[in-house]
Amino acid sequence: MRKGSGKQVLNCIIKELSTRLTPNEELPRATDRIRAGMLLHGSTSDESLNLVSKLHWASTEKEGEVIRQGIATINGNVFVADLLDSIWANENIRGMILSEFPHLTQDDYEACLFSIWAIVTSTQMFTQLLSVETDDQIDVDDWVRVVSRKLSYYDDESSNR
Repeated sequence: MRKGSGKQVLNCIIKELSTRLTPNEELPRATDRIRAGMLLHGSTSDESLNLVSKLHWASTEKEGEVIRQGIATINGNVFVADLLDSIWANENIRGMILSEFPHLTQDDYEACLFSIWAIVTSTQMFTQLLSVETDDQIDVDDWVRVVSRKLSYYDDESSNR
């Protein structure tokens, strides 16, 4: 029974991998799953097959303990989130983007990068968050209400400055 979009499949795989520690012996299976999800969401063209074959589900360790897992290059084990951090810090890229989109302000650029950062880092597993990652039903609406109130308060305060 196949139902759902490729995006939904990828999101399910990301949720699964980003909320639990994958033991070393399961990393090849996790790699197969994340690659398949990316292909289902993107495309199964030869170009896409080539691109995902260069990625894997990897671990970063500190003092012999896994501290995070996520999508990384096979060569060099560079995490996607680390690559994004370098892009964010690069003034040449910032200048190129701002010149390509002249109506984009510096703050708009930062806001866009923040949203990309939030999405990219949400795909990683951080061992420091495992104690609060849960399979229980999460009351998303309650969380949204609480944070939306804070945002509304911030907007009110900003307009009074």
